[in-house]
Amino acid sequence: MMHTHTAQPAGMSPMEVNDLILYARELDALIPNTDAAWETWGSSLSHIPFEAGKKIIRDYYGKHPEPHLRDPISPAHIRKIYRSELDRQKASRHEIERPVDKRLMPRRTLLKLQAAGVLIDRDPAKYPNR
Repeated sequence: MMHTHTAQPAGMSPMEVNDLILYARELDALIPNTDAAWETWGSSLSHIPFEAGKKIIRDYYGKHPEPHLRDPISPAHIRKIYRSELDRQKASRHEIERPVDKRLMPRRTLLKLQAAGVLIDRDPAKYPNR
């Protein structure tokens, strides 16, 4: 059943919202396919790309040991999982791109001190080359 509405969510087209609901219904018949559901899903998930929403639904049911016992997925579930994934990606990028700690002395200073027999236990590779 295709719903025809004039309001188009920014993240998904009306067809994609409809397809996402239908995809979710293929995995769980308890998910309603009504105008109200379309409007709720469309307005709640407007910032989420279709493929990301589809992956979340697939994982929500596919990775659970007893998917038939799960509560039906809702836009709130999808938003929460999507936000968690974005936060996880942001945190991992932050660790990879950690800024240089400016409180550390320059490597050349440490090397001079080590040549004088001081701070021998420090690893020069952990000090900024500035």
